Amino acid sequence: MTPKSNRGGRRTGAGRKPRLTAEQRLWIGDCCEQELLQRLLQHRKESISIHLASRGIEENHEDIQSLHPFLRHEVLVWGTQRPEDEYPADLPAEVVDAIVAARGNARSLDQRDGRTPALGRLFTPKHRRPARFREDILVVVSQQATDRFATPVSTRMVEKLWKEYRRLAAELRAEVDSSLPKTSV
Repeated sequence: MTPKSNRGGRRTGAGRKPRLTAEQRLWIGDCCEQELLQRLLQHRKESISIHLASRGIEENHEDIQSLHPFLRHEVLVWGTQRPEDEYPADLPAEVVDAIVAARGNARSLDQRDGRTPALGRLFTPKHRRPARFREDILVVVSQQATDRFATPVSTRMVEKLWKEYRRLAAELRAEVDSSLPKTSV
């Protein structure tokens, strides 16, 4: 008896041939992930802006994020953790501006109208993952894949390939994590 193929039929290679190659399937999954990341970052940016505006806080989070990670740490230390202390004089001008803005934001958070308690220096707005992104992403990626590969790619196919991509990425991450040497602290 001959081995059965994955797509039906008794003979090897019988049945429908896949429309997309393995590289195309991975491209679609990666495109979905990139689109989701882009939309989540945009949504997060908008929600933080709305949150800050509702509290009357100056928006300087973009300035701080554009700094080098070491300099971001300086802003965190001198702007929020040690706001009363004098910061070093040799810091770059953009870091000093970010420290001053962070200190101003901390003061505006602490000085409320008296009816509400002080909110503290740090906040974390709650972010919910918007459900509406999924359908939009499937439609957008389906259209991009159809245009790119000159073969019809349905949203259902895109959804299946996205799940396949996520499963493969999780397996690869687990394999890499298991191959790393264990370090004890």
